[in-house]
Amino acid sequence: MKKILITLVVMMLIASFAIAGFGCKEDAAPVEEAVEEAVEEAVEEAVEEEEEVTREPVEIVIWQYVGGDDPMYELWEKLSVVTQEKYNITCTFEGHPVEGYESLLTTSALAKEGADIVMGTGGANEIVHYGKNGIVMPINDLLSNEQEFVDSVVGWDTAKDPDGNIYGVPYDVSFNGLLYNVDLFEQAGIDTSDYPKLITWEEFVSNCEKLKAIGVAPLTMANKEGYSTTLWMGFPFTDYFDSVGDMHNFFSNDSMQNNPLFKEIMEKQKTLYDEGYWNTDGLTMSWTEGWKQQLKSGVSAQDYGNPQFIIDLEESESDLNVGINFWPKLTDTGKLSENGVISLYNHVYGITSWSDHPEEALLVLKELAGTEFGAELLHGIVGSIPSLLGWTPEEEAENAWTIYKKAVFEEIERSGGTAAANNYMSPIYSETIRKFANVYYTGDMTLEELAKELDIAREIE
Repeated sequence: MKKILITLVVMMLIASFAIAGFGCKEDAAPVEEAVEEAVEEAVEEAVEEEEEVTREPVEIVIWQYVGGDDPMYELWEKLSVVTQEKYNITCTFEGHPVEGYESLLTTSALAKEGADIVMGTGGANEIVHYGKNGIVMPINDLLSNEQEFVDSVVGWDTAKDPDGNIYGVPYDVSFNGLLYNVDLFEQAGIDTSDYPKLITWEEFVSNCEKLKAIGVAPLTMANKEGYSTTLWMGFPFTDYFDSVGDMHNFFSNDSMQNNPLFKEIMEKQKTLYDEGYWNTDGLTMSWTEGWKQQLKSGVSAQDYGNPQFIIDLEESESDLNVGINFWPKLTDTGKLSENGVISLYNHVYGITSWSDHPEEALLVLKELAGTEFGAELLHGIVGSIPSLLGWTPEEEAENAWTIYKKAVFEEIERSGGTAAANNYMSPIYSETIRKFANVYYTGDMTLEELAKELDIAREIE
């Protein structure tokens, strides 16, 4: 501050001499104007610096659903050190079990108290619904002078509703590909030398037929709770749409009855069941029982997975040889697919509608999502792919996860950050389709009946 004030005094003295040297007011006018502008800028800079130095201490509380000893505790502890030094903001992270998390948020919204920042249980789509229900606020105004930050982060569209309201900050790109048993693929005569790569639905079906021929289930199914259904209706579903907003409208507002898009995607899912591409023994198997276990045992050749699966395999010194590929492209219909967009899953934080410190909360989220330090924490501690566009990790030991991750970075860079596209499945849509999916697969419910149940649940006439 002192340095800036001294600069101001010097500038004013120089200006006085300069003006005096002109000898008349007309000649001096341009100089006076220039000096006034410079002084105004310097004053603004001084005020900003003073505010940053003397900012009142603020505590920002972050809520997230976690399980056990989650690495996010360590991440927020380290991030808080930086926000304290830069902004006098202390970050307090509180993890909550998944069970009861939604109720906690609803209760807090009614009481208008609790955390300043919350994470959605279902990624960006859930944050948008939190916004519609008054749990998190639109942050467009807060971002109005943050164009550099916005341009540096992948996935803003995923946290935006069709009206343009942005409800959260995407901070990482979560894993969402298909794990595959390399040895079984080789045994089936499937060439994976150029994986990971985007393959068509026809190529995917051909691979499934080859895997069936050697006596294994091409795909894990653990659908007692319906999660296999929502995964297949979620991630590869991007291909059908022109924009993320279109996806949101489909799940929230469009009637499913006589809907050709709904018919096509559900018929493709039924193909997975009818042709035995899914392990049909998993129809009544819970997610926790079936996920990863079928791949580990060799019962199935492919499974949805995450980086932790690869880490666990390495730590257990397992002989299982696993690779990772993108979800298959279901169609080339939509512009998202035409543009080569890959369906990614963003984790997103929103700022609560009752927070007394929304500006400070945004500063915290900028530090997490918009800086190299935040990216290094996300990658190094959590193991995720940061949303910071252009950031890549240093050279890493090569395994299935790092090979896949490199391909994701390349896709994001190639598309200029538009590669991240979430599904926008609303909670009520997800709950309803999970409830009825299995009876549709087995033929005990028609497609028309399923469509009607979805419309009834969403109160669409």
